[in-house]
Amino acid sequence: KQWYQRRVRGDFGQAGKNESHKDATTTHFTQVVWKTTSQVNCAYSFVSQPDRKAYVVCQYWPKGNFLHQYKTHVLAQDPDYVPDPREENAFDIFAKEKERLQCEPGAYLDETLERCVWCPPKTYSAGGDIKCDLCPEGLITVNIANEGAKSIEECVKPGPGDLLENLVLTEKYEYYEGPTSYTEEFSPCSCWTHRCHFCSSVDCAIKQDLFNSTQGIAVRSHVRFRQYNSIVFYDEVGTQLGMFRWSKKGIHLTGCLACRAPRDLRHDCEINAPTSWSVSMAGGELQIRINNKILFRRILKGACYNKYSSAKRFAFYGLNGDNTFSFVPDEMEAGPEVTSNGCSLN
Repeated sequence: KQWYQRRVRGDFGQAGKNESHKDATTTHFTQVVWKTTSQVNCAYSFVSQPDRKAYVVCQYWPKGNFLHQYKTHVLAQDPDYVPDPREENAFDIFAKEKERLQCEPGAYLDETLERCVWCPPKTYSAGGDIKCDLCPEGLITVNIANEGAKSIEECVKPGPGDLLENLVLTEKYEYYEGPTSYTEEFSPCSCWTHRCHFCSSVDCAIKQDLFNSTQGIAVRSHVRFRQYNSIVFYDEVGTQLGMFRWSKKGIHLTGCLACRAPRDLRHDCEINAPTSWSVSMAGGELQIRINNKILFRRILKGACYNKYSSAKRFAFYGLNGDNTFSFVPDEMEAGPEVTSNGCSLN
């Protein structure tokens, strides 16, 4: 829009009046309207520091602004032309993009990533902001996804059950020390097949006392936004208890949990490569770890605790042979249909 507005008002021909040198005040405009230019490709970037600015670079083909060609390539405006009132906004790509990226409450527009990002714990955003504000001293944010609040009114005093990482601004994490037993790399056997009776047969499951296993289930797979990594849990006799599934979008545990994936969990996932992650329910605390770094934890209480404390077997749902998991002979027992290469072919 600013480049186009550099035209000489009232007489387009004046833009090329001086044919002996290029006029820096109008060359942006003359290139935009250059007669033989038929293609343009532009890119832009928002920069928030030290001042909010937008940088734009455009490439034109065939290029213009050649000396001694302005009169023939920058034509006079049609005297009968009537400006469309919408024309003034047609070039304002930044306003349109920022309008498209208006972030909902609890998120802010990261102008470097050019996308909405959820506010971290102990901060809030009313929506449409480019930053998150700190909660007043002594107050925290409490929500199911362990992220920021939608307004200052949601900043509250911490209670006894609130997560420790929500009480501090600096990011501090606990690390799982890693398996102490010998492990083997297996390809997962997906239970969603006729052979496995669509996850109703424990022949395709692995026996493990999940409430007493500190290692849990360690997997190496792609973690994407829409495609979930899913695990089915069974009790001792093979009754299906529910399913755990997670992706960059959300975390679900049947009957007990449904929330967005926290920001740090999403950011620690590999891009276009497998991620090493694990899930554990030891002692009734659901944990998701990436490279042994605990990035999500939730205490199971009441009916959820009682339900999943009886989890003694698990099976993979949908994971294929391109992924792997750590089989621990000391605490796992594979079902008849499970082999190191996935499901048995016999």
